[in-house]
Amino acid sequence: LASDPGLARNDGRVARVAEIDAAIGAWTAQRPIDAVIGTLEAAGVPVGRIYSVADIAADPQYQARGMIVQTRDADGRPLKVPGIVPKLMGTPGALHHPAPRLGEHTAAVLGHGGWPDRADRAGDTAGTGTGTGTDPGTEPGTEPGNGAGVDLSRSTVRPGSRS
Repeated sequence: LASDPGLARNDGRVARVAEIDAAIGAWTAQRPIDAVIGTLEAAGVPVGRIYSVADIAADPQYQARGMIVQTRDADGRPLKVPGIVPKLMGTPGALHHPAPRLGEHTAAVLGHGGWPDRADRAGDTAGTGTGTGTDPGTEPGTEPGNGAGVDLSRSTVRPGSRS
């Protein structure tokens, strides 16, 4: 392909992108990643490794920058999570609380937004207003899968409003 005059210009390469991608894929599949990177770097081709989650967790630079931090889950078990980005000098950010359990703050968030208390919803044994039981919502204005199981007919938010 390197000596093909039809590939000398970008429009020729764009027209044959599938062929070029297949050739690159076949070439890279035959070699270890470090050999691919070394060969391309030696030829002046911009290249970089695409990290897996395991690569990120093991990378000393990620560790030095605090990109993976040790915290605890809501039950107190140790948990590694992504660090705060961006890293700012004066206010670098930190994790102060574990992530909430599923639905733990739903009632408070919906209540703060003016949504009616839906703890009486059939199947909502946790009182979260999420309708976690088998009843997806049969009341007028209630839609299954609306993200909160909220009776929309009682909402104070109207189309076009900013609240």
